[in-house]
Amino acid sequence: MKIFKRGLIALGLLMILGLGYGGFITFKIMDAANSKPLHDAEVMIILGAQVVGDLPASPSVVLQERLDAGVAYLLANHMTRVVVTGGQGKDESEPEAEVMKRYLLTKGIDAERILVDNTSTSTVENLTNAVELAPANSYVLVTSDYHMARALLSAQRLGIKNVSGCPAPSESTYTMTGYLREILALGYTTLFK
Repeated sequence: MKIFKRGLIALGLLMILGLGYGGFITFKIMDAANSKPLHDAEVMIILGAQVVGDLPASPSVVLQERLDAGVAYLLANHMTRVVVTGGQGKDESEPEAEVMKRYLLTKGIDAERILVDNTSTSTVENLTNAVELAPANSYVLVTSDYHMARALLSAQRLGIKNVSGCPAPSESTYTMTGYLREILALGYTTLFK
């Protein structure tokens, strides 16, 4: 009987710790999802996401949300240059960054403002390559609202100074899955990377 009670107490403590962890991580994600970007940052970095279709490929819904957030900032901050990031996945007909550049051009962003990193395959590679392509004193980072906390943490750990977030509001069917995934991914990144 004592073993059973101890087991229940241990299980209760684990549940409390799990709820506390989940609450803390959720707070961090929601706080970053409401970030406000620096005005007139020198460089914007838009993180890639899947592209769909045959040549020419199109942005997925998630990527279009990110691009639209970037376009709004770029139209209001005419001196900011932009690095679009993302290589070509196995299920993609062309690199994400190439599709992103084409999209920005159709929205009136001048080609001279756009730099392309079409080789990166992860958030860390996106950030590292973007900073190498466009060294600057200030950055604004565009990604999905649910991904912003982990992206900013990665930037901080890479030593990128003066970076702010410009979260893209996520309204796709992937939003709930994205938030749930980020609760686990941000915890893992915080503890182990």
